[in-house]
Amino acid sequence: MTMMITQLRQAANRIAPVWPLADFVAVNPFLGLAELPFGEAQAMLGQVSGRPALPERGLFAAAIARGRITEADLAAAIAAAGASITPEELRAIAQQPRPAAPVSPAAMTVSDVLDSTLGTGWTRLATEEIAKWLAAWADDGQASWAMPWRGQPLYAAWRAAAKHDRAPEVAGLTGFRALIATLPADAAESSAASLAALGIVSPAAYLHRALIGLAGWGATLRQRGWLNELGGEANDGVIELLAIRLAWEQALHAHHTQPAFHAAWQERLMAPPAEAPDLTADLLLLDAYERGYRRELGGKLAQRKARSAPAPLVQAAFCIDVRSEVYRRALEEVTLQAETIGFAGFFGFALEYVRLGDTKGAEQCPVLLKPGLLICEAVQGASPEEEAQIAAQRGLKRRAADLWNNFRNSAVSSFAYVETAGFLAAPALVRGTLGKREPLAADGLDPALLGRLGPTLEARPWQSRAHGFASEKRLDAAEGVLRALSLTHDFAPIVLLAGHGSSTVNNPHAAGLDCGACGGHTGESNARVAAAVLNDPAVRAGLAPRGIVIPPATRFVAALHDTTTDEVALYDADMTDPNIRQLRGWLDEASRRARRFRAGSLGISGAPDAAIARRSTDWSEVRPEWGLVNNAAFIVAPRSRTQGLDLGGRSFLHSYAWQEDKGFGVLELIMTAPMVVANWINLQYYGSTVDNAAMGSGNKVLHNVTGRFGVLEGQGGDLRTGLPMQSLHDGASWRHEPMRLHVVIEAPEDAMEDILRKHAGVRQLVENGWLHLFSLEGESGAMRRYHGPGRWLAE
Repeated sequence: MTMMITQLRQAANRIAPVWPLADFVAVNPFLGLAELPFGEAQAMLGQVSGRPALPERGLFAAAIARGRITEADLAAAIAAAGASITPEELRAIAQQPRPAAPVSPAAMTVSDVLDSTLGTGWTRLATEEIAKWLAAWADDGQASWAMPWRGQPLYAAWRAAAKHDRAPEVAGLTGFRALIATLPADAAESSAASLAALGIVSPAAYLHRALIGLAGWGATLRQRGWLNELGGEANDGVIELLAIRLAWEQALHAHHTQPAFHAAWQERLMAPPAEAPDLTADLLLLDAYERGYRRELGGKLAQRKARSAPAPLVQAAFCIDVRSEVYRRALEEVTLQAETIGFAGFFGFALEYVRLGDTKGAEQCPVLLKPGLLICEAVQGASPEEEAQIAAQRGLKRRAADLWNNFRNSAVSSFAYVETAGFLAAPALVRGTLGKREPLAADGLDPALLGRLGPTLEARPWQSRAHGFASEKRLDAAEGVLRALSLTHDFAPIVLLAGHGSSTVNNPHAAGLDCGACGGHTGESNARVAAAVLNDPAVRAGLAPRGIVIPPATRFVAALHDTTTDEVALYDADMTDPNIRQLRGWLDEASRRARRFRAGSLGISGAPDAAIARRSTDWSEVRPEWGLVNNAAFIVAPRSRTQGLDLGGRSFLHSYAWQEDKGFGVLELIMTAPMVVANWINLQYYGSTVDNAAMGSGNKVLHNVTGRFGVLEGQGGDLRTGLPMQSLHDGASWRHEPMRLHVVIEAPEDAMEDILRKHAGVRQLVENGWLHLFSLEGESGAMRRYHGPGRWLAE
């Protein structure tokens, strides 16, 4: 049984997690394949699914025709791979569709064989039947009638429900309930019994394919146990799903006695191992395509222009997000007295942030980390008694709102609501139709209190847990953040810490436009906590003996950059301060310039301000902004290396000065956290573009939210993961170029190699070709690509 559990876990780990809609962050859909070289992983996908995740050849043909891929790019890709093919032959192949990749017999499921031999639709029906019970079991409060067995593990709950479910037998699968009743109660034992009944001895490819049809549900289950994985514990939710899928397989096999099916199934069991599809030409074309981009990027980095500027009035730290690159460039164009910095938008504070009156906090940190700090929201100027009363009133109003929503949405009372009180929705309908902004949502609070809400660092208990930020821990946190920012001297009078978020309506994937480093939430909470810590006089006094002297006049100010409208809000700022007022004017002008830059990509001509603002409030708008579309590079270097360069909103920019990083601890942090997060984002966009049916979420217009945690495309079936088509395609052409991430770091090459040796997961990403790693020479801007230990070569 130990071997069986190992095999089941290996199959389960092929499925990447997906976060619920409220915390929707980018995830690498190839996470379970990272131990394989990129090309081998695509060949495996070809064998298991019939669809390697590679761009259509038409993309390459078009790129060749317009000079995006040159003859030299083709020749260099061929030479690097040592392939026996000419550029002329490769160009000709680009004009032809890629041959279909047949599914390996070793991966074929019972339902596959039935559908192909008897013309049945069991694969679709099994998926829909399993999914309906998964939706009921995983529901997060959307369903009016809860599943009676929700408190049990998934497999046990499904077996209990299956005893009463006649739908499979009505569909023709007689004896289904009786067979399920005979299966072992343990998921792993049940899986072993099903595999034995099917005669499958080597199940790796079969198990992988069995999960692919329910990959969205598997991704949800894996995410629900993600914190267990981070803690080194088992995460076997996907195994329970696999047991259900295999039970269906066993039932289908037992029911169908037709000779044609049994002959086909025996042929599948006896078939020799299939050869992997030959993807050599497609991988060469992708390499040439990426070389074309690198040529452009390398040319820009080699042409940097140093600018002379007075001492800055403001040092503005923005998230490394590619959308910040546009805004940072705009701000630097407005004034020479603004110096911008790139850093992960959670600002080094891994928070669980509890909003006033909530019983659960939001994890405001990258999903690769566990929150290490519990911070509660408070009402500034209120006594503990007043705050408790405000929280209680908010809870009461929320419960009343929930009751009203249940009345409006239930199967029976919804009709009475429309007949008697539907007219009350008219104002909101008119505002939404006209794209007018809704009044600020108070969520059960007096709107006058919203401006007084903010994080408190005060240490006090919350639900028997330690809340707040103990004074002795603030000093270490402050030092770590400033060193990671490469900001340890020459402080400006204002240091702006700008998180980011988006503002959209009627958008289930809204969190996907917020800050991924903040766990799919807006980043003002982290920025305000960071600013409060760095403004703490005791912290500053403690930093001085550690070599970081912050002038008394320096003030850290928190902000939030709205990436949909490019507006920037300031928090806890003294607007009577002339420097703050000056900053406010610069930010407003930078916002206008950033909107003008983005207007063309949104199809807006003329003055864009009003049109962009309307997109953020229009509930029919499927493309309020382009998010991180077309991301391609992650550059880790001082801002002087990229300042003044138009990088097209395609680059994650992380500030870093290796000369100030003794022991390269900051570099190690960058390569093991922000670099990996950027890679996840890049590969999510890549996968959603090259195979949206499997790795994206299809058409937004057809989305239905299920269980408050995910979307279906239509009324049933598998959950959709990844990005919708409207986030990648403008209706006429793709807006994202599918490429692997180009990581460019200005740091000693041996220091980077030391970090790769220490971290196997990061080394896999680099050496297996899931991203491209380059060193950047500081003076010339020359790039050298990592080809293995001790081998860095110019291209």
